[in-house]
Amino acid sequence: MKKIFVLAIFAIVSVTTFAQISWNVKGGINFSSFGGEDINGSQLKLNYQIGVGMDYALSKRLSIQPSLLFITKGAKYDQSQEKTTLNPQYIELPIMAAYKYRLSDNVKLAISAGPYMAYALGGKYKDEIYTSETTTLVEKNIFGDRNNFENRSLSDNRFDYGLGVGTTLEVRNFLIGLNASSGLKKILKDVSRFKDAKNVCYSLSVGYKF
Repeated sequence: MKKIFVLAIFAIVSVTTFAQISWNVKGGINFSSFGGEDINGSQLKLNYQIGVGMDYALSKRLSIQPSLLFITKGAKYDQSQEKTTLNPQYIELPIMAAYKYRLSDNVKLAISAGPYMAYALGGKYKDEIYTSETTTLVEKNIFGDRNNFENRSLSDNRFDYGLGVGTTLEVRNFLIGLNASSGLKKILKDVSRFKDAKNVCYSLSVGYKF
């Protein structure tokens, strides 16, 4: 037991000594929609994201890359007599494991994958119904207290989680990233129309590494 303890301490010290930490800022656009078994007609919606990230190098090629992002997601439905838009806004924490390939002295390509967790700060649901004579507009908060009739929202559960994959091109201190994520949780399961809806997101970002 003592030998195992000593070896464990030695391994931790070795990893900590070798590990190099760098920080980055990034932002970009994303295209989101809803996925799910009974989700039909969901169209891609243009959104944005901004945040900070860390690169914790475990070796010359392998690193852990957590980020903290403000990101907007959602979906839209555009039919002949109805237009629906959902715009949830999240604080998201993806934790990616990345493997890096050196393409030249100043260029690296990183392939990454890992889970994400998110908490919804808010968002709006907007539904416009058109007839030959009138337009009916329904607008409410996506997240809030569903038991409060006057301010009734679509959901009182703000948490989301899922899996993501991505690739990042590092050119000196500049970063160009392509990422995709798929939610594993039904975010609006109490709403019959969206009961199977899960977040799906594709993003393009640029950043700078310090």
